[in-house]
Amino acid sequence: MNSEKFVSLLKSELDISFELYASEKSYIGSKLDSLDLSPENKDEVLALIKEAVTENLYVLLSALEGSGSLAGNQQIYTVADENNSIVSGELDSEFYMQVIESSV
Repeated sequence: MNSEKFVSLLKSELDISFELYASEKSYIGSKLDSLDLSPENKDEVLALIKEAVTENLYVLLSALEGSGSLAGNQQIYTVADENNSIVSGELDSEFYMQVIESSV
């Protein structure tokens, strides 16, 4: 697996999660429904949740790559798959291109 495929899987997982968050079938969705928000306000809350989760995942990937810090600690980590193939190397930039740039 390479960074492009890894991020593609992350993006798919995010898309599924965000869809579930909008549904009453998830804990977040049921809590949102219990707030009795207008459709516009619910959409705004969901957009904020998406922004927060996306931003935090980008920070985590940047920290793994060593281009950002994790709680003030900056170092490079190596991400490998079960076959010890290195996945890291461009995770943060790949995530930016596939997820952040595509949503702008």
